[in-house]
Amino acid sequence: MYESVTRRDALSIGSVATVIAVSGCTSAIENFTEDEPNDEADREDDEGGDGNWTMYQGDLTNTGYTGNRGPTDAVTEQWQFDTDGGVETTPAVAGETVYVGDNTGFVYAIDATDGSERWSYDGRDRHDVMMVGTPTVRDGTVYFGGEQDFGSTGFVYAIDAEDGDERWVNESWEVHGSVAVADEMIYVATNYDGLIALEETESYDESVLDDFDDVDDMDDIDTVDDPDVVREINEALSETSETELSTSWTFAPEPDRGSPAFSGHPAVADGIVLASGTGGVLYALDAATGTEEWSVDSEDVSGNGPTVVDGTVYVGTGKLHALDLETGDEQWVVTDSSSSTHPAVADGTVYLGQTFVGGSVDRFLSALDASDGDTLWEYPTGNTVNSAPVVTDDAVYATHGSYADETGVVVAVDRETGDELWSYEVGHHVVAAPTVSEGVVYVTTTDGTVHALEEA
Repeated sequence: MYESVTRRDALSIGSVATVIAVSGCTSAIENFTEDEPNDEADREDDEGGDGNWTMYQGDLTNTGYTGNRGPTDAVTEQWQFDTDGGVETTPAVAGETVYVGDNTGFVYAIDATDGSERWSYDGRDRHDVMMVGTPTVRDGTVYFGGEQDFGSTGFVYAIDAEDGDERWVNESWEVHGSVAVADEMIYVATNYDGLIALEETESYDESVLDDFDDVDDMDDIDTVDDPDVVREINEALSETSETELSTSWTFAPEPDRGSPAFSGHPAVADGIVLASGTGGVLYALDAATGTEEWSVDSEDVSGNGPTVVDGTVYVGTGKLHALDLETGDEQWVVTDSSSSTHPAVADGTVYLGQTFVGGSVDRFLSALDASDGDTLWEYPTGNTVNSAPVVTDDAVYATHGSYADETGVVVAVDRETGDELWSYEVGHHVVAAPTVSEGVVYVTTTDGTVHALEEA
């Protein structure tokens, strides 16, 4: 007889569990774990602390802020890594490994210290795909989206972070942007099926408990006093584990409300998942059920997706809007420019790429007051800022360039003043945001190169 548990609780079983949740029952086993899950460590991972940048924009609310240290003086190339195809995604960093996907269906794990390949996963073994979005690394698994080059089919992949073995693949419509993994849910923005919430569970053969005295079911485990026996029980259960994937809910708007296509990167905050529809509607949904809480209809909100900080939602591919998280009510809007990137938000300031169209076209990396949208400083880039900035305690990092002449530049500016700290030409066009970790900036180029930049 197999019993199902959520994946996060299943991981506890695999490491000698402190908690096993089965069919709504919770069985607590204390003090016997060798590798007990650490909520504080999980929070540090989500916030990009401890050298990690494990998802799009560093956390589930897409803030773009990291407590990691970045280079503030002139940089040099530490190493380069060549992928099999072009790269238009931002790398993730977990521990001493950099994870990135390319346009030919490969996902790579790269040693952060020297740029050597640890493993690669070939999605083309099964599908002709390109990988999209920043990978999400959580609980030893790399989650990634992929879509066919010339088709309408997309996939969500779960890959073992340690060795690159495939755990599962889920087929859907075209996947747009990065997947968001929160609690037990995997949120996926698709081109035709709307927003999908997937749920992972692990099943275990409970009959292995027959080999242990006085343990008839999962609830009996918390009565066992001997830690060695608890360890044996959990090892036996782990050997029988099977992963199951199900669709928890799907949200697609009614036809009269626009396209079921979603774009950009979902954000998850305070039990709400927010995502932008390509028809110009921002939806706020109950994260557990998919029930619509509110929506805002504006052509400005499609594209990159929202950022949530302190109860405010910042969103806009055209004009930048600030909305109340609970109600969707507008707090302010910037009307004199076009937002070219997903906003990053830290300590009362919004950072983003902006384009001003008047007698000429002017392009900037800008800082705005988060309370009213007023401009604090502007750094002229000449070319369009193509992706979201990354913000540290000292600096703001961004990429800009031109498709026409295939230029790509990484720039760091002072966070308070907008003064340039350094800039570096990477030799090819850049469309993805940089990643900052432990004094190194990782950036990808459309010719398929991953660059690691550190202070000279």
